[in-house]
Amino acid sequence: MIRISSAGVIRGYRTNLTRSRINLERARQTASDFKKFRSFGDNPAAAARSFNLIRSFGKTDNYIQNSKAVTERFDQVWSSAIEVSELANKIDYDISTGMNGDKDADSRKLVAQTIRGHMESMVQSLNAKYNDDFLFGGQGTDEAPFELDNQYNLYYRGVNVDTGLTKDGKLPAFALDGNGNPLKKPNGQDMTGEDVLKQLSEEKLFVDIGLSMKNETGGLGNFNTSNDINSASAMNVAMPGINVIGFGKDAKGDPKNAISQLRDIADAFEQDPFDFDGMNARRDRFTETRNEIRKAVSTIDTRADFVHSNHDRLKQTSDSLYTQIYDLTEEDPAMAFTNLIFAQTFYNSAIKIGNSILDQSFIDYMR
Repeated sequence: MIRISSAGVIRGYRTNLTRSRINLERARQTASDFKKFRSFGDNPAAAARSFNLIRSFGKTDNYIQNSKAVTERFDQVWSSAIEVSELANKIDYDISTGMNGDKDADSRKLVAQTIRGHMESMVQSLNAKYNDDFLFGGQGTDEAPFELDNQYNLYYRGVNVDTGLTKDGKLPAFALDGNGNPLKKPNGQDMTGEDVLKQLSEEKLFVDIGLSMKNETGGLGNFNTSNDINSASAMNVAMPGINVIGFGKDAKGDPKNAISQLRDIADAFEQDPFDFDGMNARRDRFTETRNEIRKAVSTIDTRADFVHSNHDRLKQTSDSLYTQIYDLTEEDPAMAFTNLIFAQTFYNSAIKIGNSILDQSFIDYMR
C-alpha cells in the first residue's frame, strides 16, 4: 500500500499549477504579438534557421534595389540608343533625297545643313543622363562623354573617335607613363591611338545583382578594379558610347563612326560639281554603320531583358524567403487564440481541482 503525504500532493499540485500558469502567460503573449519565440533559448533550431533566412532576405532586398536601378538605367540607355538609330534612319532618307538628280547645289546645301543638325541631335542623345550619371561614358560617368567641335570632329572622353588622340594630337594621360612616354603593351610595343580607343570601348562597370559576384580566382572580396571581377558573376552596366556610334578607321583609312562619316557626307553635298559615285560609296559605308548601330541597340535590349528577368527572379526569391520566415516565426492568429483558450481552460481546471484535493486554508492562500 502506497501512502501519499499531503506535502507531496501540494508539491505536485503547485508544480503543475505553475506550469499551467506559465503556459497561460505564453499563450497570452503569443495571442498579443503572434511570435512563436522571443529569444534564442525558446527554440534554438528555429531561431538559428530564422536568422539565416532573415540575413538572406536582407541581401536579396539589396540585390532587388540594385537590380531596380540597373533596370531603370538600361531602359534609359535603350531609349537613347533607339533615338540614335532612328536619327540614322532619318539621315539615310535625307541622303537619298539629296542624291536625286533634280536637286541643285542650293538644295543639296540645305540637305547638308539638315544632316549636320541631325548629327548634333545624335551627340545630344549619346550625352543622355540617368540621375547624375552620363549613360554612355563607360567608367567616366561624371562628365558628358561626347563633344563635337566646330569642324564636326567627334571626341569621346577627350580623344578623337577616329584617331584616339587628344585635340593636340597626343595620347591621353592614361596611356602615358610617369615620363610622358607611351605605355607598353604586353608584346612590348608602344600603345597607339587605336589601342586607346579599344581600351575605352572595353571598359566595364559592375553591379552586384545577386549573381554571386566573385573575383577572377573564384573568391569573394579583394575587388581593386573592375578587371578583378569575374564578368559572369556580376552585371556590367558600362555602356561606352563609341560602341554605339563606332570608332577608329577601317583598312582603307575611312572612319568607322557615324558622325565622321556624316561630316564627310555633308561636306560632299556642298561640293560643286556633285560627285554622285563618291556619295554612293559614302552612303554604303554609312549603311554598314547603321547596321552596327542596330546591333548595338539589340545588344542593349538583350542585356535589359536579362536584368528584367533577374529582377523578377529576385522578387520571387524575396517572396519565398518572407513566407518561410513568417511560417517559422509567426503564429497563425486562429491557432494562437485557440491555444490561449485551451491554456485558460487548463489553468481554470487546475484551480478547481485544487479545491477538491487541498485544504481550504491553502486555497485561500493561493487566491
